[in-house]
Amino acid sequence: MAILMVVTYHGFNSISPQNLSAMPDWFQLACVYSGFLHLGVHLFFILSGFLITRILLDSKNKPDYYKNFYLRRIARIAPAYLLVLAALLISGYISLKYALVCLLFMCNMPGILGVRNEYGPLWSLSVEEQFYLAWPFVAKKLNQRQLFVLAASIIILSPGLRWILQFGPTALRDIHFKTWAVSDFFAAGALAALCIHNSVKVKPIGWLAVLAGLISVWMQFNTGNWGSPLDKALYPTPYLMLFTGIILLAYDAQKMERSKLGRFFCFFGEISYGLYLIHQFVFDVTSQQFATIGMVSVQMHVAVQLTLEFGIATLIALVSRRTIEAWFLSRTSTSQSTKEIRLHQAALNT
Repeated sequence: MAILMVVTYHGFNSISPQNLSAMPDWFQLACVYSGFLHLGVHLFFILSGFLITRILLDSKNKPDYYKNFYLRRIARIAPAYLLVLAALLISGYISLKYALVCLLFMCNMPGILGVRNEYGPLWSLSVEEQFYLAWPFVAKKLNQRQLFVLAASIIILSPGLRWILQFGPTALRDIHFKTWAVSDFFAAGALAALCIHNSVKVKPIGWLAVLAGLISVWMQFNTGNWGSPLDKALYPTPYLMLFTGIILLAYDAQKMERSKLGRFFCFFGEISYGLYLIHQFVFDVTSQQFATIGMVSVQMHVAVQLTLEFGIATLIALVSRRTIEAWFLSRTSTSQSTKEIRLHQAALNT
């Protein structure tokens, strides 16, 4: 769901204003409301908090806790990330200075280093990397009760922080891209992981969170006043509740994985990382090429453009996942499994 939301959002945005104005009214309306699909990135944040916290809780007492975690993260993230950066740099899409900022995982705050943001999707990856850097130490040092209190406190206090930031120095007023301004989404994922780790019945909690989220979203739409600092600070919160509830319900409905819809979602879940990295570049290049191509109708032009954009990006992501990403992940898995077997054998011998 997260990757399809983001890809759809950028797909609609790749249509030129001239072509969009010639489309049917219902399509133009869909494009307007697709603006909310950018929140798929925030669903990614909750997923990261959920999955990473579960991994850390399960491995907390295992040897080489930090080493195994960070090697696994590097193997998962670095190969595709470095390839995409190289492609963007060679094609002239980004500058060398921005590429260096990307290597530091500071794309969510490039202004601090005197660089403008040149490739949108990478900002959220920097946020996730900053979370990965800190959270393993937090999860290791705190017991589960303390971790629960910390995560709940972050969720409660984050809207207040977003409100305060709007009155601070200009450099700190950003409440959308900085890690500390979206940390409540990671914390929500961590709370969901703690519930499951302690065998809490998540279905009622999931439905309650979805219901609260939907009611809050409906209230936002009906008030229509999102300009005040308080409204801006509270704007993401309904989606935090909605997405957390969806994740809990999805976890409780694992049999859905075998259905056609489940396999569809699992496919895009598998290639989501590579698709997220490459799709904006593919969309931009494709839309530029299509700008000079004439077709029977504007509707046909837009349909073929969107189909090619989505298809090419999906194919590249699939090849990346099944080759480069799979190879590096298999190396770390094999190494870790071999070590665990040796430790187990040594314990038996003892």
